[in-house]
Amino acid sequence: MRCSFCGNDVFHFTCSCGSSVLFDDLQTFGIHILHPSNVEKPLGLPTGSIRIRVSHFHSKPLREALQSATAKWRSRGVLAREPDRITSLTYEVWLADSKGPSVISPLGDLIVGGMIVETQPPDSELTRVLSIGKADLLFSLAQTLANEQRTFFEVKGPGIGDNDTADFMKELRSRALSLFKNDYSEKKVCGENNLCVDFYFDGEETIVEVALGLRNPQSEYERDILKAIIAKETGKPVSCLIFISKPGAARRINQPGARAIAGWAERNHGIRIELRELSMSR
Repeated sequence: MRCSFCGNDVFHFTCSCGSSVLFDDLQTFGIHILHPSNVEKPLGLPTGSIRIRVSHFHSKPLREALQSATAKWRSRGVLAREPDRITSLTYEVWLADSKGPSVISPLGDLIVGGMIVETQPPDSELTRVLSIGKADLLFSLAQTLANEQRTFFEVKGPGIGDNDTADFMKELRSRALSLFKNDYSEKKVCGENNLCVDFYFDGEETIVEVALGLRNPQSEYERDILKAIIAKETGKPVSCLIFISKPGAARRINQPGARAIAGWAERNHGIRIELRELSMSR
């Protein structure tokens, strides 16, 4: 048969499980996937739209993940065209070419879920920012995990709350290890002592602290900043400290004292302080 996009001869394989795939040849079994960027854009799409190809080795998780991402894009007004089914293992969708969170966040969820995401044209804004860093992927993992726990955002108090936080961190570390194939958690980067940080991505010069209680008056905000400074002074490359927390943390760190400490860390030690708040799913 011929590919309906490029006209080349391809071999169509189908399975009784419902999966299907196109091969370029039957010697190497190379999968016939993304086409050159000169394929014409369908009529009626907004100027600046970009094509996304989403693939996976199994059809069911692909459909479920894409349905979730598409619902978010649709509700946020960035879906230029509903997904087209290329094969049971590949879908194509057109989005606004944007580096905003309305586009990027669902793409991050797809990547965390193990989907293969490709964009065209290759010089678009979206393509340039799609190389999602480990810190951003970790936040997506944390957000997904929070959404799975029905009582995650409830205030529980000492005891029950501490146990839930410990369980959350244990599962987050496990999922991060599975995704990154390397253990970046609980790193002792502060010299000859037992101080450790939740996650340290040396290639990104980034420390991530999962500070779920950051919204509370008493937290380890200042101590975590001090640990990042000590790590840098002992020779570890650190240029960014990211806090992942529950809603309400922004109010806490925007208080004058907290802002002054963050400003001092950046001016005197070159460490930028960022906050990523987990949000309640709707």
